Amino acid sequence: MPRTAHPIISFAVFLTLTVSCATARAQDPCFDYDLSGWSPTGSIVLPGGALDVAGTADGYLLVGGPDGLYTCDLNDPGAPTVTGYLHTESPVVEVATDGVIVAALTADDRLLTGVRVAPGTVSWSGEISLSFASRLALENGLLVFLQGNAQLATMDLSDPKTPSYLGWVALPEISNDLAVANGLAFLASGSSFVLVYDLSQPAQPQLVGSAGRFASGTAIAVEYPRVHVANVSKVVTYDASQPSALVELGDSSRLLGFTNRLAADRGLCLAASQEGHLVHLTAPVDTATSAMGHTLLETPPTALDVVAGNAVVALPDGTIHVYNPAQGNYPEVKRVLQENLPAHLVVADGLLYALDPDYEPGPGLTVSVLAPPPDDGVYLGAVPYFGTAQALDVRGDRLVLATNLTSLALVDISNPGTPLYISQRGQDVDTDDVAILDLSFCALGRDDFGAETLVVYDQATSGALRLASALRMPYGTVQVIGLGNRALVRARFEMNGLLMVDCRDPRSAAITDWVGTEGSTVDVVARGRYAYVLAEDGHVDVVDLSDPYHLDVVQTVELGVSAVGGSLAIHGGLLLVAESFRGMTMVDISTPEGATVAGAAWVPVTGDLLAGAEVLLFNDPLYKQRGYLPAACGALSAAGPPSLRSLALDVRPNPFNPRTELFFELSVAASVDLEIFDLRGRLVRRLLAGESRSGGTQRISWDGLDEGGHPLASAVYLARVRAGTYTGHAKLVIVR
Repeated sequence: MPRTAHPIISFAVFLTLTVSCATARAQDPCFDYDLSGWSPTGSIVLPGGALDVAGTADGYLLVGGPDGLYTCDLNDPGAPTVTGYLHTESPVVEVATDGVIVAALTADDRLLTGVRVAPGTVSWSGEISLSFASRLALENGLLVFLQGNAQLATMDLSDPKTPSYLGWVALPEISNDLAVANGLAFLASGSSFVLVYDLSQPAQPQLVGSAGRFASGTAIAVEYPRVHVANVSKVVTYDASQPSALVELGDSSRLLGFTNRLAADRGLCLAASQEGHLVHLTAPVDTATSAMGHTLLETPPTALDVVAGNAVVALPDGTIHVYNPAQGNYPEVKRVLQENLPAHLVVADGLLYALDPDYEPGPGLTVSVLAPPPDDGVYLGAVPYFGTAQALDVRGDRLVLATNLTSLALVDISNPGTPLYISQRGQDVDTDDVAILDLSFCALGRDDFGAETLVVYDQATSGALRLASALRMPYGTVQVIGLGNRALVRARFEMNGLLMVDCRDPRSAAITDWVGTEGSTVDVVARGRYAYVLAEDGHVDVVDLSDPYHLDVVQTVELGVSAVGGSLAIHGGLLLVAESFRGMTMVDISTPEGATVAGAAWVPVTGDLLAGAEVLLFNDPLYKQRGYLPAACGALSAAGPPSLRSLALDVRPNPFNPRTELFFELSVAASVDLEIFDLRGRLVRRLLAGESRSGGTQRISWDGLDEGGHPLASAVYLARVRAGTYTGHAKLVIVR
């Protein structure tokens, strides 16, 4: 990370140390729930891949793949098996069933129709050309599908030997997903969000209802009368008992990533994102969903379903995972929904200070105990402010705030029940952030000419605030933290990184040093002699502040995930990083110069993160919700996944007889599974079972024998290696 020259500062060369994301354990108070993820109870691997799935009420799963249709028995979730296979010339990209009739759409625009002649067997009996079709749904012999995303079409499959096209209706807007139940078609749509069509006249479906939100519906699942619709990062639940007047029951907590797949049955709703997050949501009859389980998949899934009460996930490589909903591990997050949520909060000594625009009789600075519902929002004290809130800081018995009318206002909070204004200044700058120092106060913002400026104030003997100095700052300065009689300023753009400002004499404040950061800065926190800077590209720089004339990056921690829109908080010996895609990453900073990733917590609320002694608070004005998470004492119960960037599996020699070797590379130590499957997905040999392996090149020998020590026949087999959340595959050929 080179340091960029600045005309008023002299710099020295420094060395940046980089640490890999090795697993670690933090020994300070943290969270006592399992952080390892929601684990499958059983899995099966199908050759070639899995493109779509459809479950049946009697516990079977139909899987469309690149070379045909598979039938799997999931009645024993711990040991799923393949019971049938039908070859097709073109990949089966979508599959649907009503329990008896089966419809499969191939990549060459053919619709194959048939029946389940036995629970584990399907027989084709009909075929018809079908162009621009997607999102097949089948109920009582009626096939409903989207045609080019702008038409809802129907087909009669009551006699699978002679499928017949019935008709179509133009949709008022492009739709993204479709589900059918109780003679109704439900569509996840654009601005209407949900569309409901009556199928009693299948040749001409009739629009009978809709429900709107200011967002597009990305996926839909129905367990009638409940309808679940994904809204990018939430799941909204409706009661469809009256299709013409859908009743919104509520929505889930904010989920992680971009939700694009849903499935629901037997009180279980399953949501997956294009980033690979899989979330198990409960779906009570009369309320919205609530998160109960989470895992991060090896890759984003191609399809989801709920079969016999179990969650089923298909991955592109052909892996089918089965999850037991009773084994979820989502930490309980208590939410507060508020239309005009305060954006400016500070937690200090167990109290929550907020600039609340909805406080009555007018906008007010409120003081409350940091506590989840039902105790949240119980004010100890409050005092009004004027204008639009812009910034807030607390230190000891003093509080400073800024609005669009005042650059700085000083408040006495020695008695939190009766906060009192001491002094306030008119608008010297359009303030972005404020900070309290030992002998002065800072307001960071833009002057009348739009120039970035740090204004330093002191107090007259009367207590009035006086402008002591104004220091021109580089373009893009956005955050200031008070450190004794110095101010630490975070910048983006022109001088991306941190600047140290000496304010010991408020009348002659001066920049003493700057340190740069690769990747645009997102947030900064400080404790003791160290500051922690989060960058958008997903790393944290640890900066030594002990010499204000020579700031030095002493450690860089790679998080392995983008941190755009992220935030930081310190809790005990952990640096908590909240970001949109993984929820919260925990960095062990008990030794700051050896900081390393300690784990990830699957928390379904993001936004600004604040840490109290016993409660974590996530404040997300964009999604109009605040979440409270208990922070229980106890050592970190499980480390996060090893940071393996790729896991290529190589086989040499291949083909082979009688012995071969499998090679793969681990960038860090990890627990590894290495298994061999036949082309029907049956496990034939387990070479490694959760074995702890050190980092480096791994070399495993296989003698071509099965678990019982018998030679396997000449055939193609599939090897799968798993380490953490990473997976590698390779085909092996035995030639006897």
